Amino acid sequence: VDSNPSDLFMGKKAIYPNPVVNTLNFNYDPQDIESFEIVDNMGRKQLYSTVVNKNSVNVGDLIPGVYTVRITCKGTSYAHRFIKK
Repeated sequence: VDSNPSDLFMGKKAIYPNPVVNTLNFNYDPQDIESFEIVDNMGRKQLYSTVVNKNSVNVGDLIPGVYTVRITCKGTSYAHRFIKK
């Protein structure tokens, strides 16, 4: 398996690894990201930021469970579900 995310996802918006333990990565251009938020499976906001300067976020403090990360790029929102181990 090729571990290069740009080859792995071929331009598709994606997050990895899933399930995640500490660091959730995404293959978005940080310069295009306007905001991102993480909500739990009850819809409660766990994390929100408009400052993104890298392609990852520390989720180590989240309790294990299912979450959704919403990433807004150039006015378009993308939602990805992930499992926190």
